[in-house]
Amino acid sequence: MNLYTCWVFSQKEVVLYRWPFFSSVKSKNSQRYTINDKELGYSEIFIVLDCGIKLQGLSKPFTWPVTVYYEDTDAGGVVYHSNYLKFFERARTEMLRSIGVSQQVLLEQNIGFVVRHMDIDFIQGARLDDSLQVITNIYELKRATLVFCQEIVNPDGKALCKAMVKVACIDNQKMKPKAMPTFILTELTNSDC
Repeated sequence: MNLYTCWVFSQKEVVLYRWPFFSSVKSKNSQRYTINDKELGYSEIFIVLDCGIKLQGLSKPFTWPVTVYYEDTDAGGVVYHSNYLKFFERARTEMLRSIGVSQQVLLEQNIGFVVRHMDIDFIQGARLDDSLQVITNIYELKRATLVFCQEIVNPDGKALCKAMVKVACIDNQKMKPKAMPTFILTELTNSDC
């Protein structure tokens, strides 16, 4: 499965459009195209990125280690399915922390991130004491939402679980969608995760 996204750099903000936004853009990784859009009235640069099996997206992969503890397993000694969601959540949090986005600062500013939608594929179970890696990429970035591509792999690199997670930025008091602060957008677009 190949999913394509065009990353548009404008002077004001970063905007993303799903393929096929511009029909002459070809599906080559990291290729730059300059176009003139009649509606926009100026040139934009498009970069096509492949977010497929290897989960290559808008950022360099962020990898977070996980060790499977007894509390993570079911009676059969296999990781209970809901614990994969915890692993994914922790990796997203650590990715944000690694680029300087603190959950505590967000709380103080009444900003929160909530999971809006998740597609998950459980491929193979992990067991007690397994050392795993959670690989996280930003697939799509909009003003109030982020889509992460995530996968949990064993030491051999075999995928055990994959997920596409749409996260929305909200005002914690009003519980309504809110545009992400500029500093977060800047950190996400300029990070070396």
